[in-house]
Amino acid sequence: MSKYFQNVFIKENFIYLLFLLLYMYIFQIVNPILYYQANEPVFFLDYSFFKSFLSYPGGLSDYLSALLAQLFLYPWFGALIITLYAIFLTIITWVIITLFDKTIHSQILLILPAIMIVAVHSDYLHSLSITTGFILSLLFFILYIKIRNKSIVRNLLSFILLSIIVYYITAANLFLFALLCIVSEIFIYRKYISGIIYIPIVFIIPFLLASQLFIINKSQTYFHLLPQSNNYNTLIKNYNPPILLYLLYAFFPLLIIGIGLKNVGILKCILSKIKSLFDFTYINLIKFFIITGGCILVLLLSFNKFEKSYYQIDYYAENKMWQKILTKAKEKSEVNNALKNFHINRALF
Repeated sequence: MSKYFQNVFIKENFIYLLFLLLYMYIFQIVNPILYYQANEPVFFLDYSFFKSFLSYPGGLSDYLSALLAQLFLYPWFGALIITLYAIFLTIITWVIITLFDKTIHSQILLILPAIMIVAVHSDYLHSLSITTGFILSLLFFILYIKIRNKSIVRNLLSFILLSIIVYYITAANLFLFALLCIVSEIFIYRKYISGIIYIPIVFIIPFLLASQLFIINKSQTYFHLLPQSNNYNTLIKNYNPPILLYLLYAFFPLLIIGIGLKNVGILKCILSKIKSLFDFTYINLIKFFIITGGCILVLLLSFNKFEKSYYQIDYYAENKMWQKILTKAKEKSEVNNALKNFHINRALF
């Protein structure tokens, strides 16, 4: 285990505490069973059900997410899944940083994506498939960097092959994978020609696969498993992706660009000056308060208690918990719609 990894994950014990707090936030405040209530994910163990997911790009991400979503019926298990996603994202961030610059020792950069992904899952209509596709595309990007060498032709062939695989598994998250490859070629390796060549390829691959292999429309071809996909509408309300989800998608390209520019002329001098200003004894204490305070602020701002109240009443009604509905109805709430009033009337009469 590297010295950097030990410093961040062993000596800085408050990061472990932070993940524990994230778990408790999901378990106690968000309550994963309400995610199941809002989405009602369908899953069967027979082969015909699995086969249906092989017929379109992103189907494997949808299948895995549908399987994991069944476990949200058990709140502690659902909270564990989201927490593990956050931990995986933190490890992926660490791997990407160390691949390009082992001198960066920033705990804030490491856990920022984890905080954002937990905050995004505070929305009960956020699809687990989006998160799954997002993380898988990052793993394939790491694979691309690992197998990359000085040969432009070999790198191009690797990019094309991985792009096809990424598109089939994660659908439109191919564009995130390609963007990361392009910015790394341009800003890290200074291979401008490779970066330019990759741009048209990333649009040609979905077009060819969608027109030759899959029977899907243009929306599914270019947007499935992205935040603005039309697949995340429900009968209750439309899913409006939070700004944090877009920031999460932008985080890794900006991170790579920042690493690439870190050692460029005047920027290197400025960063050195900033670092010297904060080189004192209590820096770890300040980091603790920044991370913890920022985490709490982000989670509080992202959580919608009125949406939770709505799905709680719907859950109570489905399980015939009439007294709990009446108790919940006494609480002040901005949620006032026909379905909620219908359940309250059922509980009264």
